[in-house]
Amino acid sequence: MRLKHTVTGRRLQSRTNSRWRTSSSSTRDGRFARRRQKGLLSQMEITFDLIFEIKNVGMPRQKSIIDVESELVSKKPSKLAFLSYPFEQGILVSVDYGVYRSIFPPYAPFSIRLFQDKERRCLAPILAVSKLLSFYLSINQTNGLRSSVGNQISWTHNVRFDNKETVRAIAKAIQSIEERSERVQDSFVSRYLTSLIRLKTFRGLWRNLDNFSFFSEWRQTGIGLGTTEKDKETAYEGFAAGLLSLPVKLLQYTSTARFLDEIYRELLELTQLEDSADSKGLFFEALCYLYLILNHKSEFELFLNGMVVVDPTKSLDKQDNNEFDIIEFLLNDEKKPECHIYACSISGDIAKNEASLRRIVNSVHERFGDVVVRSWYMKPIGKPADFTPSSEETGIQFTLPRKTDC
Repeated sequence: MRLKHTVTGRRLQSRTNSRWRTSSSSTRDGRFARRRQKGLLSQMEITFDLIFEIKNVGMPRQKSIIDVESELVSKKPSKLAFLSYPFEQGILVSVDYGVYRSIFPPYAPFSIRLFQDKERRCLAPILAVSKLLSFYLSINQTNGLRSSVGNQISWTHNVRFDNKETVRAIAKAIQSIEERSERVQDSFVSRYLTSLIRLKTFRGLWRNLDNFSFFSEWRQTGIGLGTTEKDKETAYEGFAAGLLSLPVKLLQYTSTARFLDEIYRELLELTQLEDSADSKGLFFEALCYLYLILNHKSEFELFLNGMVVVDPTKSLDKQDNNEFDIIEFLLNDEKKPECHIYACSISGDIAKNEASLRRIVNSVHERFGDVVVRSWYMKPIGKPADFTPSSEETGIQFTLPRKTDC
């Protein structure tokens, strides 16, 4: 069920009345502009759809609610006093103080909701806010963001995610590297985590209890030498899942990408050694995911892996027949939004994906008017000797946005 939030101009004016009084403009023109906007607001009714809600995001304690809001909409606090940004960008950010006390004294929890004018459905502002939040989100909060975006593009507004096979494949490659290494005290995982944590740009990630607890435990103790093989597999899968929930940009720095590249090369070798065609196919999807992270670099990227569109109106055996291997949202260098949808296969049987690809491409295009949508087939470059992914366009696409006023 889609959540909606209706705000009349009068209520919006009342909710932010203190902002009018604290405006930095004291000229007669400024006072006239404020009176004029008050009059306009009191006559307007604007309906916003809830895009996502993320609770207890750890951000620097010295920030006020207004500071957080202005940061997320990329406006100076003084500009918020005139409430122009909901009309300019078609989005509204609501910020409240969180309910949990942070264990990191310099940080405080904030709960953040993003709304969008239902008459101005554009992807660019959603990705822009998501980019700014990515410096602070926990693993679970990132997964919640992905679910919210997935619900927006689903024609049923209902999705679930099933990427456990991708996680298992990547975990197996990491475990293989670890077990082959002779470095006991300074393992591959430990060195990888050290490279991630050293990047000051993303230091806010480690002021989040979920991220800090999970990764610091791995960095200090690993999985322990006394655990069973099953315990080890589970632990590596947990690490792989956490890794894939980190910001894509963090994984693409030169100092961190070399570790992901080593995982990719190990996975490529394991894929070629697998006997089962089914296992090769599952490993290949994970290869495609890592390949895209390593080779597609832009202003901001958000990946959805294993998204399943759920139709609760159908019988149980037909509710989730539309699964998509990889969906990539990005802001390009010009800060324009793009959506790329990938179907990964080693069999070359691409016709089976055509109907579902066409449906999701149309759904994205209809939902967001400002986005370029393309779909791709990914297959091995030279099976059976070389499973390096290659891509070709399906021809199912919209290369021009419907709207240019976002």
